[in-house]
Amino acid sequence: MQHKMMIRMDHLIPFEKNPVPTWVAGMNFDALNMDANEGLIFARQLEFMDSTLYTKKYPNKKGRALFPVDYSVPNGAKTFTYKLYDSQGAFELITNYSDDFRSISKSAKEFTGKIESFGVNVEYSVQDIREAQMAGGALDPTELQTARDLWEEALDNIILNGLPNSNLHGILSHPNVPVAAVPVGGGAVTEWSGKTPTEILKDLNDMVSGIITLTKGVESADVIAMPLPQYEIINTTRMADGTDTTILEFFLRNNSWINRVEPWYKLAGAGTAGVDVMFAYRDDATVLQIVISQEFESFQPQQNNMAFKIPTHARTGGMRIRYPLSISIKEGI
Repeated sequence: MQHKMMIRMDHLIPFEKNPVPTWVAGMNFDALNMDANEGLIFARQLEFMDSTLYTKKYPNKKGRALFPVDYSVPNGAKTFTYKLYDSQGAFELITNYSDDFRSISKSAKEFTGKIESFGVNVEYSVQDIREAQMAGGALDPTELQTARDLWEEALDNIILNGLPNSNLHGILSHPNVPVAAVPVGGGAVTEWSGKTPTEILKDLNDMVSGIITLTKGVESADVIAMPLPQYEIINTTRMADGTDTTILEFFLRNNSWINRVEPWYKLAGAGTAGVDVMFAYRDDATVLQIVISQEFESFQPQQNNMAFKIPTHARTGGMRIRYPLSISIKEGI
């Protein structure tokens, strides 16, 4: 879901990531009726906040934690393109004097994705600066931090669902990733809350083996992501009476393909018609990547009457999925 505060910033001219000291040095604060102390407070606090913004370790959203990230696309690029190669040919029987060897042929398909810009303004008034001076010089960095959080939230949503009316794909919106409903259990429902541990285990194993069967063993998954409630079911429900082994422990111990199972709260209601969804995939940069051509950045402050607007900006190409059949989506859990 695109956040309402997000606006397109394609028209912005790239500046250095820390432009504040240079900008402040060239400002005529007397013309703004600000004394030297006020100007100094603004300069130091903006410089401090800008530095904090780029050095503080922000907690990543789940999408960044789950998938590899590709930073190789230049921030000036409008699109990115990759090629998928295929070969045809056969090693055939020949005679000792054969001179009609068949050649191997190779073909390539090109796939192109689009890079989009996102941004939002952060604003500080002259009065904010004066109040900070009166309070001891602490200009509140909350708005810059909020702008960064808004970008991370927008990126997380794009990673999952793509962006409507654009060429940005997410893992659940890619047109070539197989999607299917889990089967109805003995309780006449598909939801895990009404299934037995054995039925839940079958849903997990079938999703993993389905990738292997569909691709004739070429592709396989090693990670599963699911909503938090379903994760709690398999994490706390015993496989059978008289044992302390949970469904999750039993599954990871006996399925040789899967290395880990991850909870992601956004998968609740993320499927068709609002059903809960899980997916399996191979955690490999050759299979899928998040394309980020420009991480979050702030620009030179711009005066607007008695306020200063600081544009913030980032660019992404969404999820690039080279091998969609290495992913399986199951709905209705």
